[in-house]
Amino acid sequence: MQKAAFILIGLGILVLIGWSVKGFFMASEISLLIKIAVGAVGVGVL
Repeated sequence: MQKAAFILIGLGILVLIGWSVKGFFMASEISLLIKIAVGAVGVGVL
């Protein structure tokens, strides 16, 4: 049962991260250069 709780918490965290990343990349007030740099760093970390 504890494993199921950890899986649900992990899924919730992934959903929140995905939602914030979508919001960041869809924001029009952020420069395209900044978006490209953040995307490159994100891909480099993965």
